[in-house]
Amino acid sequence: MKNSHKLLVLSATLISAIVLTGCNNQEDIAAKILLPTKIISEVNDSDVNIRIKAALFADQALKYLEIKVQTHKGDVLLTGEVDSQNRIDHVNKLVMSIKGVHTTHNHLIIKTS
Repeated sequence: MKNSHKLLVLSATLISAIVLTGCNNQEDIAAKILLPTKIISEVNDSDVNIRIKAALFADQALKYLEIKVQTHKGDVLLTGEVDSQNRIDHVNKLVMSIKGVHTTHNHLIIKTS
């Protein structure tokens, strides 16, 4: 119980010090005393493209297909021709498993003979 009382006194002291040192509005106070609630990371599009292309090439069922990949901030556009809806689904599942991919825009089409 004594530790929680000390923590409360320390927190109140810190908040008071921040307020007294010149924070003019609530946003300044909140920015100084609150910890960030989420971490924002930059997505490197070229790294994501390389990972996707490597995964497509490593997959024996997809290795020889000409699938074009474009990435913008984790959003991936896939274009090209495949032989079935199962392949489209397989590509989509594979791409979504790649680190850095947020969404896919699958514009793959089924080629007709």
